[in-house]
Amino acid sequence: MKITRLASIMTLAYLLLAVQTAAWSQTIQDGLKFIDNEQFLNAKKLFQNLVKQNPLPENYYYLGNTYLLLYDIDSADEYIDTAKMNFEMGLTKDPKYALNYVGLGSVRMFAKNKQGALEYFNKATEMTKSKDVEVLYRIAQGYIMFDYNDPVAAIEMLTKAMERDKKRLDLFLMRGDAFLMQNDGSRANADYDEAIRLQPNSPKGYIRSGKVLIRAKNYQTALELYNSGIAKDPTYMPSYREKGELLYYAGRYKEAIDEYRKYITNSDAGLDAKYKFAAFLYLNKDYMEAIDLLRELDKVLKLAKIHRLMGYCYYEVKQYDMAVEQMEEFFKESLPTKILPTDYDYRGRAYLAKTNATAADTVKAIDNIYQYAKADTTIAEKKLTELAEGFFKQKKYVKASEIYEQLLKIVKNVNSNAYFQLGRSYYFIKNEYAKSLDANAAKITQGNIMADTTFSKLLQLVPNSTQANLWKARAKVRLDPQSANLKDAAGAKFLAKPYYEKYVELLDKQTDKSKSIKDLIEACWFLGNFSLHSLQDKAKAEEWWKKGLSYDPTYEQLKNILSVSEQAKNVQELLAIIKK
Repeated sequence: MKITRLASIMTLAYLLLAVQTAAWSQTIQDGLKFIDNEQFLNAKKLFQNLVKQNPLPENYYYLGNTYLLLYDIDSADEYIDTAKMNFEMGLTKDPKYALNYVGLGSVRMFAKNKQGALEYFNKATEMTKSKDVEVLYRIAQGYIMFDYNDPVAAIEMLTKAMERDKKRLDLFLMRGDAFLMQNDGSRANADYDEAIRLQPNSPKGYIRSGKVLIRAKNYQTALELYNSGIAKDPTYMPSYREKGELLYYAGRYKEAIDEYRKYITNSDAGLDAKYKFAAFLYLNKDYMEAIDLLRELDKVLKLAKIHRLMGYCYYEVKQYDMAVEQMEEFFKESLPTKILPTDYDYRGRAYLAKTNATAADTVKAIDNIYQYAKADTTIAEKKLTELAEGFFKQKKYVKASEIYEQLLKIVKNVNSNAYFQLGRSYYFIKNEYAKSLDANAAKITQGNIMADTTFSKLLQLVPNSTQANLWKARAKVRLDPQSANLKDAAGAKFLAKPYYEKYVELLDKQTDKSKSIKDLIEACWFLGNFSLHSLQDKAKAEEWWKKGLSYDPTYEQLKNILSVSEQAKNVQELLAIIKK
């Protein structure tokens, strides 16, 4: 009776142990499923609980391996240290459990110590006589999971594993990945095809095969494969990441965001994946959402490119001071080899647009824009011209002139139009300070002088340009304001005379003068004034005024002066009437 009862107790204990062991085994599998679906934090929590409940060597290994995978997505060095500690704890529980040696070998690969890694890997294979498929598979993983890797060694391990298990899906998937790391798309695709054959209802082979097609820029067929994979298992989250990236390559940013958002929301997406998502948001012009995500990333991931993208986004939402701040942070932290031409473009435009931008800010802006375009000076000319024209339209003539100045310094053989626009920018500085002429008298005078000098340079390039002669004449009037005074031109030098004469001469040779009537009248009025005051020649003055009237017979000012002139007997009498 006692024996029977003891046997029953032993049987019950055995059954309970068997059930509990099965539960542990299933729990490990659940953890691996979390990893497979890139829910690494869930996997970590699961394995931590498992180690706490049952500190077995296999539990320590899978927890440690999860930390290695967490490093792969978030690049935190403490993950490597924690992984190493778990592998070592696993060995204290059972020095003969080979996978923990594999884990330590993987840590050595991270440290770029291939020889040290090989010592641990060899120990694991010797202990298992190269017959344990899981050991071979995890060694292969250790060879390719970090930037420092050896895909050839991984392929060798996986091929050995396949000799013992020809139906294990992840062997073919990982060997395909290793071949792809060697840019051997053909052999990679063969393994992915075999994975599809082995498990046609698994999405993994379809997704991997699609990646090969993306390299060949066969986006449409890749998309079809991705859709097939998602149809097999809509819960496999990496599918949405890959599909999102594919749609990004195809320029379909809105769709890319929709797919990537599914991945970000339902997986423990790595920081790099989140950064990509922020980039998608930027490309889709969802700037504020991108900024919010980038701010969060910047708290845990100190990378220069985060500041770059924030700078871009802040510029696009017209927060120019913040854009400058972020771009400066990017340039401070970035390696010179990582700087893109568009970085200079954004930093330059941000400096131009910032609140209360100074002349020094403008110089910085132009320097950056030139850096952006120096590989092709036609781009620099176009870019700087667009900026200057923008300021000119806003009646910010000082800024416009600063940009044109730099353009002429930077670009060789610049279009003569740059001199023309620079001269006009100088000329209109007076208009910019119309409400504070006295306070800015010196700046206005300097602007007038520079306008005159610039139009002189322009005339050297295009001496028979009607516009160059017209604006040179106007600049001379600014420097000789009494010459425009009909009532009293005392002291006037009439410096504009030869340029107005040349302008009229050139225009008279043109058949269509319809767009230049006001300018021609301006010139004839001035030349009539010159004839009256400087030459004391009433007849010549009337000749110029009549010529002006021939362009527009309705022009009242010319009709009035001619009427007055005809009443006067001579110059003195005409001047006396005018002064009244």
